[in-house]
Amino acid sequence: MKQSLKLFLAFLFFLISCKNNNENEPIDDCNGDLGGIAFLNPCDVCVGGNTEIPEDSCASVLDIDGNIYNTIIIGNQAWMVENLKVTRFRDGTSIPLSYGPAWVNLETSGFNVYYQYENNQQFSRHGNLYNWFAVNDSLKIAPEGWHIPTDDEWKVLEKTLGVKERDLDSLSWRGTDEGGKLKDTGFEYWDSPNTGATNETGFTAIPGGYLDYYFGNFVGNGLYCYFWTATGYKSGKSAWYRLLNNINSAISRQATNKKNGFSVRCVKD
Repeated sequence: MKQSLKLFLAFLFFLISCKNNNENEPIDDCNGDLGGIAFLNPCDVCVGGNTEIPEDSCASVLDIDGNIYNTIIIGNQAWMVENLKVTRFRDGTSIPLSYGPAWVNLETSGFNVYYQYENNQQFSRHGNLYNWFAVNDSLKIAPEGWHIPTDDEWKVLEKTLGVKERDLDSLSWRGTDEGGKLKDTGFEYWDSPNTGATNETGFTAIPGGYLDYYFGNFVGNGLYCYFWTATGYKSGKSAWYRLLNNINSAISRQATNKKNGFSVRCVKD
């Protein structure tokens, strides 16, 4: 009996030793180099090591309509640089185009284009204005591998930019210059004074205004940049959003009626 136990313990020790030895053996990195140091960045691009690819490299993204979006890395997140402008859900189903009185009464998915930008090259930068029902639709408006950021994912971005932990859950304007780090510079899109705009992140936020749910009219082009989050508010009729404007360099966090038409940015899964 004692001999059998000794043999079992010796075999068990052998197995553990083999496992430890295997764990210490070098493995291929994402570039296929044995023991290499290349890694997948937040954009799922193999960078570093022998790739000779910069660590902040990101590939462009294609939506179902064929629109191409550039992407960037901010902290540990990958974001689109342009506002979403897709007119169909992932499965090819059209997102209803609505305006005026029909928009006011709409409680299902819908979108519109700020009237000044239809048939205008600037549209390609401003994108569409979506109600929250489109943002939250199970058919999904974001391209494959991407999604509309939640309230918490916006907080991750804001913390990366410098908003203090204690302020992340606050309402209205938070931080100091974090909004300026996201805003496009100059006055091609923003009205003066475009306070604090540096765009040092490359996020390139531009003021597409919004489509008001109460009157069904367009408001605030050049002044306001509203972004929906994917997170509903406790009241049920509202959802969280972020706001940048031309006279403030901070970031506002508020909730509003889901019927409003706001811009949308996507973050990588």
